Amino acid sequence: MSQLFANWYDFFMKPLEKKKFKRIREELLAKATGSVLELGSGTGINFLYIRKML
Repeated sequence: MSQLFANWYDFFMKPLEKKKFKRIREELLAKATGSVLELGSGTGINFLYIRKML
């Protein structure tokens, strides 16, 4: 996929991300320990949460 698609995808998903997914990501990634391997990283939105853990 192109960077353009990734930018637009994140733009359109932002309302849902703020309302629902942000909490889910924080809860799931708070439980992660050790090394983290992100498979199928998509637009990379989880990287923000993973960096907070490090």
